[in-house]
Amino acid sequence: MTFNKRSGTVEVNTVIKTAGMKSKREEALAFYGITPQTAVIGDCKRVGRVMEATHDGYFFAMSL
Repeated sequence: MTFNKRSGTVEVNTVIKTAGMKSKREEALAFYGITPQTAVIGDCKRVGRVMEATHDGYFFAMSL
């Protein structure tokens, strides 16, 4: 990890990789009807930031 022109190591349990700037909403909609409750979140909903996708996923999970 590089921060303020200094190098270091950070130990983590999870890494989230983000890439691309195109929504795949059509692919996500194909999952509707497979389970009783389905939510479109993150870039499937709209191209955005990881924090927005995390927020959407959290609140959907809390509604279950």
